[in-house]
Amino acid sequence: MAVDTVHQCPHCELRFAYRPELEDHVRRDHEPIAGDDLATTLPASAGTVIVPVDPTRDPTLAISIAASLARQAGLDVEVVAVPLLGVASDAYLRARVQEAVAAGAPEARGNLIVTAATPAAAIVDWADRSHTVLVCMATHGRTRIGN
Repeated sequence: MAVDTVHQCPHCELRFAYRPELEDHVRRDHEPIAGDDLATTLPASAGTVIVPVDPTRDPTLAISIAASLARQAGLDVEVVAVPLLGVASDAYLRARVQEAVAAGAPEARGNLIVTAATPAAAIVDWADRSHTVLVCMATHGRTRIGN
């Protein structure tokens, strides 16, 4: 992108540095107008940012970071979890999806990945099979000393 490229909203004249930001603004803040070329050329999602979460841990900043990246790039957010025995994963997953929406994700959904594989292998397999552009996740939460 050239330094002097500016994308201006045809409805309210707000200016944006990146076209996906303009498209997101038009989608969220303006009613579709018949014959509006920007509204009719808005692409469907170009892919998905997946955010693996662990129902046994507190929520992470990865969800809000993924929502921000998705909003800027015109991507969807998919929060995924591998359910563990004895852990209520459904309510946790719904809460994380709501957190992504509150953080500004254009589209957000959640999926429980039921598998016999390890959580890491399940996440990699899920990313390979879906239209994943980016995996956004936190570290394992250990300190430098190691727990």
